[in-house]
Amino acid sequence: MGVAMLRLRLAGTGDEELLLNRPELTIGRALDNDLILNDSAVSLHHARIAKIQSLFYIEDLGSTNSTFVNERPTDEQPLTPGDQIRIGNQVLIFEQTAADATDALTEPLDETVVLTPRQPAIGPKVTLLVIDGRTDQTQYQLSGPVAVIGSDAHATVKLKGWFAPRVAAQFNRHPSGYAVQPGPDQKELRVNGQSVDTSALLKDGDVIEVAGVKLSFYVQTQTQTSGL
Repeated sequence: MGVAMLRLRLAGTGDEELLLNRPELTIGRALDNDLILNDSAVSLHHARIAKIQSLFYIEDLGSTNSTFVNERPTDEQPLTPGDQIRIGNQVLIFEQTAADATDALTEPLDETVVLTPRQPAIGPKVTLLVIDGRTDQTQYQLSGPVAVIGSDAHATVKLKGWFAPRVAAQFNRHPSGYAVQPGPDQKELRVNGQSVDTSALLKDGDVIEVAGVKLSFYVQTQTQTSGL
């Protein structure tokens, strides 16, 4: 039996592989997607890949910048091995092999995958200090363009507990600093005691409360040095 997978090529990260062992995979910038692409050219809910009988189909979900297969825009079409899917500035290569994947398929993938282009750590050093709540560490460094608070395996701030939400909140890096927004299933996010419904730009000393955890946001300016 063949194994289907996506090979993801993101600038600065090299290739990463994602096994297609679920009936449907949603792709976009929003936190409730299965594959989250932190790319401004990607729509919140951009596309999906669905398995119908023995074939995999790519479907555009009314995105702003369209979905391309082998550089041709498409609304919906079946995928064949080697097809290159371009979503925003990211390239996903559909592959299907005849290798024995029994072991790989014994545990279905049920996690959100967050993929972002790696960027050099330039500018202020940002630290999250845990004041209260159950997490896997007492402090965290923010350096990338996106970071997640939740119980998801890919979360930066990993929450503990049976009822911890998979994605409680997300940090997004902007030119002026980091902003925080609530996750798709999180009803309560507060910054300095004020409820946040959409997004809040953070400043040094802000206190964030979400999913029973309280964190302090610290910014330390660091001098950039250039290498030869």
